Amino acid sequence: MVTETQTNAARGIVRCEKVLPVPPSTNGLFATIRTPHGGTRRIPTREYNDWRALAGQLGKPWPRYSEDKRNHIPWTLHIVAWNLSRRRDIDNTIKAICDLIVTHTGLRDSWLDDLAILRRWDDGEARVLLRLEVRGIAE
Repeated sequence: MVTETQTNAARGIVRCEKVLPVPPSTNGLFATIRTPHGGTRRIPTREYNDWRALAGQLGKPWPRYSEDKRNHIPWTLHIVAWNLSRRRDIDNTIKAICDLIVTHTGLRDSWLDDLAILRRWDDGEARVLLRLEVRGIAE
């Protein structure tokens, strides 16, 4: 899988591009289990855990940013979903991808300023292309 990172220090912009396997649908990310005391709890499914581990490895290196919650670092995410089944909702890819980015970069999902999702087809396998742009970075 392709990983590319470019930095424009003069403008405080970092761009990176990654090609990853298609994540599980948002509907299949978590399972609800009963607790011994009659309550319920949500846990990640095996499929989601497997995808997170694989995508995290394939996406390396991930740029790291300040985990100081006071620093607002705006970021943009463009997703191109290649060969995604027409029966699948295209917006069911967002949560897993955003969670992966937050886990590996230190960015917060509440800082996401711009999101675009495109569906495309070719003769290749199903995959997602992530274009991440982070602005306002002091080098």
